[in-house]
Amino acid sequence: MDEKIMGLDDILELLIEQGIPLDKDILYKAYFNSLTGDAKKAAELEYGNDIIKKQIDEFLARKQLQTTNIEADIREFFDERTITDKNGNEKTISTFNPKKMGDFIKSKVNFKTLMGSDEIYYYKNGLYIPHGKELIKSFCVQLLGDTFKSRHMNEVVTYIQSSTYVEPNIINNEWMNLENGLLNPLTREFREHTPDIFSITRIPILYNPKAECPIWIKTLSEKIDDITYKTVQEMFGYCFLPGQKYEKAFLLYGPKRTFKSTTLNTLEKLIGRENLVAFALQQINDDSFAAAYLYGKEANICADITARALRDTGRFLTITGGDPITAGKKNKDHITFYPSTKLIFSCNVIPATTNKNPAFYRRWIILKFDRQTPIEQVDYNFKNRLKEELPGIMNWALEGLKRLEEQGNFSYALSEDDIRDLYERSSNTIQSFIYNSIDTENDLGTLTKREVYKKYLEYCKENELQPENAIYFGRMFIALTGCGTGRKGVGEESIPAYKGVNWKIEEEKDKNKLTGYGQKSETDDVDNYTI
Repeated sequence: MDEKIMGLDDILELLIEQGIPLDKDILYKAYFNSLTGDAKKAAELEYGNDIIKKQIDEFLARKQLQTTNIEADIREFFDERTITDKNGNEKTISTFNPKKMGDFIKSKVNFKTLMGSDEIYYYKNGLYIPHGKELIKSFCVQLLGDTFKSRHMNEVVTYIQSSTYVEPNIINNEWMNLENGLLNPLTREFREHTPDIFSITRIPILYNPKAECPIWIKTLSEKIDDITYKTVQEMFGYCFLPGQKYEKAFLLYGPKRTFKSTTLNTLEKLIGRENLVAFALQQINDDSFAAAYLYGKEANICADITARALRDTGRFLTITGGDPITAGKKNKDHITFYPSTKLIFSCNVIPATTNKNPAFYRRWIILKFDRQTPIEQVDYNFKNRLKEELPGIMNWALEGLKRLEEQGNFSYALSEDDIRDLYERSSNTIQSFIYNSIDTENDLGTLTKREVYKKYLEYCKENELQPENAIYFGRMFIALTGCGTGRKGVGEESIPAYKGVNWKIEEEKDKNKLTGYGQKSETDDVDNYTI
């Protein structure tokens, strides 16, 4: 196949002609397997690319409209009545009845329409999917044939919309939609897919109650302490519990090669990237459209959020509190819903906030990852090996949810005061700079004030932080480090300096570098694959 001159749709059409079924995941794999040479190498870099998956979704939606046939006697949808004209002549009048056609279409396909947005979903293969309006229009064209009129079609669409309305919050039901059925995450009851359950997302896992995940458990337990391990397990399970019962958001912090990115990547694969959004914490609060995209999503997972200060935390508190949100996508009608999306982040520097509301600190669970893998021990195939364990990781997560429900709270140990102290200390630019860059135990060290402040400004620029002025910085630096002052150099060439401090050597900085204390981004090539 000459993929150089064939587009994605052309390749997919050819694959279908060769007998590949109309299944997203099967088509996705077959597409990549069909490529050769340079095209295959390029595709492998894109493997897992959501853009390709979205294009395949759109392709399948078009195929659905093209291949779905519906037949009926056209006379069934018209009411006939006899009238007498002014000359006494009788004649038969046919009037289109949109209810009859709408009921006929509804007898073939299950539809549900969201109140507020009027978006129509239709049921197919165990899942409600969008583009219901387009499907109804396609049916109308087929059924009306030569008698087609656009007003008849619009009347049918309006009738089906009006007769299938559901509240947006019906989505927050007790069932998880998996590849092979519906699972209640609390009772572990498993049943077949049914159109009676309104579900617009599917977890890409085949449920197997006996599946295990020994590699995942062993590696994770080696990377974090026992309390953090239990909390991570409960966090995974919490993503599958509808609503915001425990009113918590999660922040993973620590230096590179400490399993943070692998943990988030594994959770993304478990939930399914099509069931996620990835808004930064600041964007959730600042972007007026962002909240609308949370509807129907299991989690918002965003790595490496910036340190830009949070001026408003209202939307964050609303989401984690499970309070109703009225929001709409751009140029779309608004809907009101109770957000169930769990907020999960990692960062280099914890963003400061001007909001000192105790509820803001109470909502956070901050998880420390600080056991680094030496670079020579990096396992570049680890994430691929974890794919085989995803059904077992699902069972592991559900065990975490079970423990969470039994305890009535997360295993997390920090108190509200501890979290406030950690958050505010980590988001203080001077203190985080000192922690990350300055050795305060070197009694013989001497650093000029000029070079220290210059390095501080570079640090702030590198991490998108707002620096303090030189006078305030100098006072706080002395207070926080306990250093003395003096001069460096001899005679007239000496310049003002801090005494009893020195720069941390690189190894020490790497060891102590914690998120919230100014480490560089972890998303380099090594950390994208490492454990």
